[in-house]
Amino acid sequence: MKPPQQPEEKGAPAALRFLEAREAASRANVEKLSTEYLKAQQYELDQPPEMDGADFLNRTKAIKQHLDRETDDYLKLAKSLREFSKAVDPDKRDNSESITRADGEKVFRMMAIYCNTAVENFSTRIISEIRDAPSETEAYEITSTVMKESLVNSIKSAVGENHLAPWCLAAVEDIL
Repeated sequence: MKPPQQPEEKGAPAALRFLEAREAASRANVEKLSTEYLKAQQYELDQPPEMDGADFLNRTKAIKQHLDRETDDYLKLAKSLREFSKAVDPDKRDNSESITRADGEKVFRMMAIYCNTAVENFSTRIISEIRDAPSETEAYEITSTVMKESLVNSIKSAVGENHLAPWCLAAVEDIL
């Protein structure tokens, strides 16, 4: 397996991504060698009595040695990755799609407010709309529709007031 190339970009985020890629490649190699070792052991057990077992033993021994070296390398790499990951200041990590805790808290507070508004709107509408439903199935469909409309309208309101990005609405509409 060809190891990942050293990244052209510099800094802690690039180093973390590089180590993560190397760790994943190393883990895959250990898994592949483990499978080969198990097969070699099985071939060794299944060998016909008329065949010389030395070839099987030598192959199994060679695979085991290779597996031991690769496992040791993998464990060292995984340890280095963990230590480096802990040592990197959170502000130096890749922030291309990260948000600060304060921004996250703000978004969740706003979502709670708008979800509460959606529940209030739902509760107000549902009583009058479900009262005359002829069956449980229709009552469910009405309830589901009203709940989804209430949620979408609440998020539209949040987007309109610049409390949420427009992609938040698109993501919710895709789900609903």
